[in-house]
Amino acid sequence: DFCLSRGLGDVYKRQVQECEIQLLELLVEAHAEAAMVQNDIGLLPLHTACYSKKSLDTVKLLLKVYPMGARITSETGLLPVNIAAEYSSAEVLELVLQAYPEGINNSSVDDLNNTPLMKAVISGNEECVKFICENYPTTIHKANVHGRNAFHVAAEGDNVNILKMLDNVAPQCVAIPDLEGRLPLHLFAEVHMEQINEQDREAECLKFLIRRNPNAASVTDIHGSTPISLCSPENLYIRRLLLQADPSQGIAELRRLNYAARRMGIFLAFAAINADGIPNIFCNARSKDPHLLKHILSYL
Repeated sequence: DFCLSRGLGDVYKRQVQECEIQLLELLVEAHAEAAMVQNDIGLLPLHTACYSKKSLDTVKLLLKVYPMGARITSETGLLPVNIAAEYSSAEVLELVLQAYPEGINNSSVDDLNNTPLMKAVISGNEECVKFICENYPTTIHKANVHGRNAFHVAAEGDNVNILKMLDNVAPQCVAIPDLEGRLPLHLFAEVHMEQINEQDREAECLKFLIRRNPNAASVTDIHGSTPISLCSPENLYIRRLLLQADPSQGIAELRRLNYAARRMGIFLAFAAINADGIPNIFCNARSKDPHLLKHILSYL
């Protein structure tokens, strides 16, 4: 009973994380129930072991003692497979999936319904992405709460190798919109706010996305936004490549910027303070010309 107390339970979980397999074997031999103890956020020792790339022997031991552990979710809805895909090795991921194959489609509302593949993509875990693509290719199409699949998620990152792996298995994903009508190219343009250069990892991703689907540069989402209109004005490299893909976007962008500048100019003119300390727009209101006031407000 003492072995399952909170104090020794915490020691047990620390040993799991540090992968001290000899001590684990002794603990499990003495008290197999220890493998079934969850901490305050619902993590089993198996969950904890899946945070390490060097825990293959530990995971084997814990699954041997408590194979049902592969089916247990934490308080945030995460299975060991979700954690293994993000943090561990392909060998550990394979072991956990052998114990619970259906876990490959598991997702949690608390985690935006991101699948194990999406978790691997987000963390840049190439070996787990490769393993899932080769053994569970249909999971690439599974969408999260935003209607985005693993390729959408990869487009928000900076790993062109992962984009290529996903594209090799599901080439149609580059042209699939999310719930807002945004293609992977839209997401790349919106997420990468900081300036990037030709030699950056992000540049390789951008060139790959444009090469795979150049027409995406002119696609509008449900809000009427194209990739270039979602792009930060300071990110000249992205804007240049998007304009090269669709030069017509240059005219549309000029019109948009000109319209925005015109609106701001008119706003500043009427919001300016006159000599009496009164905004000009209120002076026009006091002139009792409702048509003029209505015209002014239509620009603001």
